[in-house]
Amino acid sequence: LEDFRESQLGLGHRPLHLHPAAIIEERLAVQHGEIQGLLGDNQSFAATHVALKQELEAAQHELQRMAHFKDSLRADTEVRM
Repeated sequence: LEDFRESQLGLGHRPLHLHPAAIIEERLAVQHGEIQGLLGDNQSFAATHVALKQELEAAQHELQRMAHFKDSLRADTEVRM
């Protein structure tokens, strides 16, 4: 039963003499480390998101500029004809 409980909690094999509070503190420390890693990943993803959004806006602006240029060329061509 103890092995089952430990495997369900992700605690692995520990000496049976550890106090339950020590086991909980150790598990909390592991979870804290995992949370810190996730926070770092999240910050990285957020920075990437901002950069990609800026690139998308720049590309959309460039498309609008090219569309205006195309319309100007078409109008100029029609005037010449």
